Amino acid sequence: MKSKILSYLFIASVITVLYGCPYQSDIALDSPKEEVAGKMLGQWIESSQVESENPTYYVVTKFDNFRYKIVEHSYSSSDSAYSEKNFIGHTTTISSTLFLNMQELGKDKYDIYKLDFSDTEFSMFEVTDNIDETFTTSKAFIKFVKKNMKNSYFYNNNEKKYIRK
Repeated sequence: MKSKILSYLFIASVITVLYGCPYQSDIALDSPKEEVAGKMLGQWIESSQVESENPTYYVVTKFDNFRYKIVEHSYSSSDSAYSEKNFIGHTTTISSTLFLNMQELGKDKYDIYKLDFSDTEFSMFEVTDNIDETFTTSKAFIKFVKKNMKNSYFYNNNEKKYIRK
């Protein structure tokens, strides 16, 4: 029995390492300066959940001229209903690469993602949480990202593709 528990704990820790969480920062890459892009607005669903009966989906709307309101709708089978989680986000472009700075309402930290857009979908890459550095200025944070963003290890392995719902 004890070996089964240890095996499960080991598997859970491996999954956590492989699928990680996005890097969380006390500051955004930069202040909101880029205008809201129409291509980001709408309802989005992860492509792997298209066939799901009750998929998690996101509604992205304009919060103001430079920020997005992002609402995550996730289904709870125990409640037989959708719940909402609210975020505010803005983009920062670094060397022609688009990053999303996203903050859950009521929370202090920013999650940082790289975005790649095509005509009908986008891919989202979590910036790895294996970064030990902390930043007190956006200038230092951007300099660090510029130096490391071309390296594959800078992103977690779980790319997510989203399509319009």
